[in-house]
Amino acid sequence: MRRIFDRETSQRFFDALQSSPDVSRFGCMICEHSYSGRVKLSPDGRFFRFTIQFDEYQHCLAENQQNKSAAITQLIQAQLAKISMLNALPTRFSHAPPLFCTSTDNWQPPTDSLVANLLQQLGLAANEYLAMQLPLAFYDAVTLLAIAKKSHPGSNSWRYFLACQGDFYILNGLAAPIIALNRKVSLRLRPSQALDYLSFFSFFSQGEQGSFFIVTRPEQCALPEVLSKEKDAELHFDTGIEQYYFAPEVTEQAQSGNYQVRALVCYGDSLFDGLFSIDPNGTIKMLNEQLLASHLPYPLSICLTP
Repeated sequence: MRRIFDRETSQRFFDALQSSPDVSRFGCMICEHSYSGRVKLSPDGRFFRFTIQFDEYQHCLAENQQNKSAAITQLIQAQLAKISMLNALPTRFSHAPPLFCTSTDNWQPPTDSLVANLLQQLGLAANEYLAMQLPLAFYDAVTLLAIAKKSHPGSNSWRYFLACQGDFYILNGLAAPIIALNRKVSLRLRPSQALDYLSFFSFFSQGEQGSFFIVTRPEQCALPEVLSKEKDAELHFDTGIEQYYFAPEVTEQAQSGNYQVRALVCYGDSLFDGLFSIDPNGTIKMLNEQLLASHLPYPLSICLTP
């Protein structure tokens, strides 16, 4: 790698990192079989270490018809894209919206009296709390509410509630509130909503190691790093979950009315290829699981009861 990453090539990396608004400082090192760099992100100060192996360079070189300059450009852009994505995530999760979301709707400021009624029932001062609401398309007239203290609206500071027909159900990590709601209202599961319902149930029904997080989009692959309790921990994509990502698959079982969903599951410090069955009444069973990785350096930790 020392022959490949000569002074001119290294300078290209330096110039790209120096001009990036997501980087405050950096350092690079060349070894026999790799080229690595340590980047301090701006403005939050976390560190990200990247490593480019010789075989990765060879792959880029082949993709660019043996054009070294084009291959180096591709490698630079790939690292800048990772840095940019990581740097965007702290703002997203340190303030708003809450961690859970669906594929069809976004969190919105409250537009009715639901949150006011909830805060009143909880005996909380409305001017001290942030509030968001999210419609759940797989239910009839059910809204997911999230509240957090204005003084500390972090990713794990939200408390979640379901609002339905004047009643509120606190989501505390147990399946019981969701089961009770399923007995009260009808589920409207269609192929486009089965994955959202699985994500919802898995997020809010926790096991011993927390939530079962269904990874539905590639950008969610950095969640374990973002939620790491070690503020100064270095972020490693090559030891994260990006390489294991696959798009979820939803299959409708015509005779039974059930849905089968295959998806990547992040649970604690492990990753699974999970196969789930969803009954029309909302009951979820895991049919099969395959361990893909364990002992990840950044375990997913979701607190539902701050």
